[in-house]
Amino acid sequence: MEGRLIPHPYEYPAVPHERRHGPSGWNDYQKYRPWLRDEFTFRCVYCLDREVWRDMRGKMHIDHFQPRSLKEELTYEYSNLLYLCPACNSLKRASLLPDPCAIALGDCLRVHKDGRIEAINDNEHGRLLIDNLALDVSNARNRRRIIIGTILSFAESNWAMFVEWMPTRPIYQISPSNKTYHLRIRSQRASLRATLKSNDVANCLKCTEALARRA
Repeated sequence: MEGRLIPHPYEYPAVPHERRHGPSGWNDYQKYRPWLRDEFTFRCVYCLDREVWRDMRGKMHIDHFQPRSLKEELTYEYSNLLYLCPACNSLKRASLLPDPCAIALGDCLRVHKDGRIEAINDNEHGRLLIDNLALDVSNARNRRRIIIGTILSFAESNWAMFVEWMPTRPIYQISPSNKTYHLRIRSQRASLRATLKSNDVANCLKCTEALARRA
């Protein structure tokens, strides 16, 4: 296990999200689901809950960043769609929250290994997300603590299971000398992303399935 690079389960992006895909033409926004799954790396953009950690008998939700009640004309615009877990989407409702495509959430939120989440320097965007989405209530903290502990345990003792639980994103490297964790950045998705064309649903589905297998 020593020297292996370990994804941090709850590391918010250090830069605003830049959309990789731009499909258009559908009059049913659910048709954009395959693109959105890849766009936001199979996880909720606000709480970072990943598909593989959830009971997927209930699908992740597609959210309208600008609520339809305010911007009906954006209902089918891909650039207005986010990928959220059911809990975050039900709490967000029609409220306006920080835009992950305009703000680096890594500058706003930090998750600790004990499951706590904090607004960095009492950042107003971080506080808004924590308060509106109940990100730091006790059951959310406990769940994060359990997931972090489980994933780090897999990393130490069951690498195959660890790979199933964690896509490649911001990562820690375990030092052979003192077992401390050092943040590094890695992405292994570039070659797969290049095959995804906004006007080719078949390619989109193939790419999404391939990414899911690697995640």
